[in-house]
This record gives sequence, structure tokens and C-alpha cells, in this order.
Amino acid sequence: MDFLKKRKWQVLSSVFLAGLVVCLSFFVAKEAYKQERRGRRGIASTRGPASIQKVFDFSSLQGSALEYAAKQRLAYSISVAKSDQESVIEVGNFVLSNDSNQKDFACGYYDQVTLEFDAEGIAVSGEKPHLTVQTGCDVADNINNLEPIHVPVQKLKAQAPGESEYKFYDAKRPMTVQMVNSATEWPSQWVMTDLRFTNSQFPSRTLHLGSDEIRAGSGKVLMNW
Repeated sequence: MDFLKKRKWQVLSSVFLAGLVVCLSFFVAKEAYKQERRGRRGIASTRGPASIQKVFDFSSLQGSALEYAAKQRLAYSISVAKSDQESVIEVGNFVLSNDSNQKDFACGYYDQVTLEFDAEGIAVSGEKPHLTVQTGCDVADNINNLEPIHVPVQKLKAQAPGESEYKFYDAKRPMTVQMVNSATEWPSQWVMTDLRFTNSQFPSRTLHLGSDEIRAGSGKVLMNW
């Protein structure tokens, strides 16, 4: 009898300890999940539209006032840098009020960016070679800027110039580059003539800067190859 009682106590103790381990594991997992959720909310809060510099928050503006402020922000923020492999185009970000009257980033309201360039110092049958770059719109790690647009210059120059459309899929967003009025050689310098923001689902959402507006803000914007 003593043996049976001892054995029964050992079994009960094992069951109790196993249950305790399960409960502790569940508690630890639950707390870890809560910590992760809190961390995610903290990261999201620092990257939300409300966190942008106040001077770039145009959510209180509507109509022509909003369009003017957005164009000014973009026109004065354009810059182009060159590396061995590509040209990097940077543009500033801003916040506006969306269709639900909620604050939204420019790249939340729009989802496509189109840049157009004319070749500098070259003409073909009286027309300048013209380059169009289209890609997706994303917010950069620094939310006051948009994700830089990397034009793959070396990959383009590795192909013979022509009236062609080139597609690239190795960036964060796919990119399309279209060439018209092609010269026999790739031009070495391009002048930005047009900047457009559009939405692939809502055609009425457009923001367009022409060459005069770009020059008035950032001057003559050159992309050197």
C-alpha cells in the first residue's frame, strides 16, 4: 500500500509540474506577443503621417491652396546624384488629407511617379531625345522624403539606344524606362522637364509639375550619365 501511495503521489506531482510548465510557457509567450505588438505600434507611430515635420503637413489645405503647397514642396526638394551604376533622384515627402479626411502621405494618396527628361545639347530631326521613367511611390526611412528613385544607367547604356521600352524588376518597385527620338548614342546629360504623381486605381488623383515649375524651385535639374 505504501508503494502504491508513493507511486500515486509521484504521478500527481509529475502532472502538476507539467501543468505548471505549460501555464508558464503560455504566460511567457503571451507577454512576448504583447511586447512585440507594443514595439510594432511604436514603430508605426514614428512613421505615420502625424510624425512628419509640421512644415510639410498640408492636411488642413484643400483645392488650389493644397496644390500650390504640394508643388512648392516638390519643386524645391528635387535633387539628382550620380554613382558608377545609376542616377539617384530624390524628392521630398508631404502629408495631405485623403478622401476619408484622414492624414495620408503623398505616396499613400498617389502610388506612381513619372519623371520625364530631354537630352541636353542633342536633337534628332529637330526633336530632342526624350526619356520617361515610371515607378512606384514609396516613403523613405526618413519620412520627410520619398524613397529615392534609382535609374539603372549602366544597364540602359549596355543596350543599344532605340525607340524602346525597358523594364527593370530588381528595385523595390518595378521600373519602366521609355525612350523616344532616339539618337545613335546614349546622351550623357538629361534635363528634367516633367514630374507627375498619379494613382493607378483613381485616375482623378494627379499632381503635375511642368518644366517651368521645376526650374522655379530647384533650377535646371540635370541627370548626368
